[in-house]
Amino acid sequence: GLFARRRSARRALACVRLQAGARRACAHRLFLAMRHRVRAATVLQCARRSAAARGRARAIRSMLHLAALAQLHRSAALLQAAIRLRLFRARRRCAASVIGRRALTVVTMRRRIRCISALVRLQARARGRRTRARAYRRRPELRSIRERLEAAHRRMLEDPSLCLGPRTNSALHTLLSTRNLGHVLASLASLEMFTLISSRVAALMVEEGAVPVMFTLLRTCNRSLPHQKAVSHALRVLANIGRSGPLLVRVWEQPDVVPTLVELAQSYRENEALLGETLELLRLLLVSGPPAWRAHAVAAMPECTKRLESVYALALRRGAKAASQKEQRPPNKQAGAKRPGAQETVPASKAAALPDNTVRLGQLV
Repeated sequence: GLFARRRSARRALACVRLQAGARRACAHRLFLAMRHRVRAATVLQCARRSAAARGRARAIRSMLHLAALAQLHRSAALLQAAIRLRLFRARRRCAASVIGRRALTVVTMRRRIRCISALVRLQARARGRRTRARAYRRRPELRSIRERLEAAHRRMLEDPSLCLGPRTNSALHTLLSTRNLGHVLASLASLEMFTLISSRVAALMVEEGAVPVMFTLLRTCNRSLPHQKAVSHALRVLANIGRSGPLLVRVWEQPDVVPTLVELAQSYRENEALLGETLELLRLLLVSGPPAWRAHAVAAMPECTKRLESVYALALRRGAKAASQKEQRPPNKQAGAKRPGAQETVPASKAAALPDNTVRLGQLV
C-alpha cells in the first residue's frame, strides 16, 4: 500500500515534471519565436521608418533645392531688371543727347539759312537797285514802264476782277459768244498771254470748247489785216495749248486739222510771220501726234503734200531771188544801214529754213 502510493506519487511527480518541462520547452520555443517575430517586426519598422525618413529628407532637400533655385531665379530676374533699367536709362540719355544735338543742328541750320536768305535778299535788292538805276540812265522809258506796272498791280489789288481768273472767264465768254471782230481780237490777245503764263487757262479753254471755235475762226478769216491779226493770235493760242501734252489730244480730235493749217500756209505764203506760225503748229501736231493719227493725216491727204511742196518751191524762188539781188547790189559803206521806208529783205538762210520744215512733213510718219 505504502510503496504503491509512493510509486504513484513519484510517477505523478515525474509526469508533472515532464509536463512542466514540456510546457517550459514549448513556452521557450514560443518565446523564441515571439522574440524573433518582435525583432523582425522591429527591423521592418526600423527599415520602413528609415525609408520614410530618407524620403522625407529627399523631399526636404528637393524643396530646399527648388527654393534655392527660385531664390536664384528671383535674384537673376532682379539683377536683369536692374541691368535693363540701367541700359534703358543710358539709351534714353544717349537718345536725348542725340535728339538735342540734332535739334540744335536744325535750329542752327535754319538760323543760318535765314541769315543767308536775308543777306541774299539784301544783295539782290542792292544789285537790283543798281541795275535799275543803270537801266534807267540808259533807257529812261523803262521808268515809265515800271510805274505803269506798279499802277496796274495796285489796280489789280483794289479790283479783283482784273485778276487772271476773271479776265480769262471774260475773254472766253467774249470769244464764245460775240461776233464783233474788235472784241474777238482783244479776247484772243488776252488768251494768248494767259495761255503762255498758265497751263490752267489752256485746260479751261479746252473744257469750255474754245478749240473748235478757233478752228472755225481760222477757216472763216480772209486776208485782210484785222483777220491776219486774229489768225496770228489764234495760232499762237493753239501752239500754247499744244505745248501741254494732255491737252494736245483735243487739238488732234478736231476735224480737218491738217487741211485747215495747210490752207492757211498756202493763203499766207507771202506773210512770213503767219507762215512760220502755221508751219510751227503743224510741225508740233505731226511730231507729237500718235503714229496712227500721223499716218492717217499724211497718207490720206495727198493734196496737202502738193500744197506744201508748192509753198516750198515758192520759198526757194524767193530765197534765190533775194540772194541774186544781194549779189548784184553795188558795195557801199552804208549797205548794212536800213534806209527809212525801205522794205526788209529776207535772208536766204531764213527763207530756206521754212521749206526745210515743210519737206520733213512727209517723213514724220
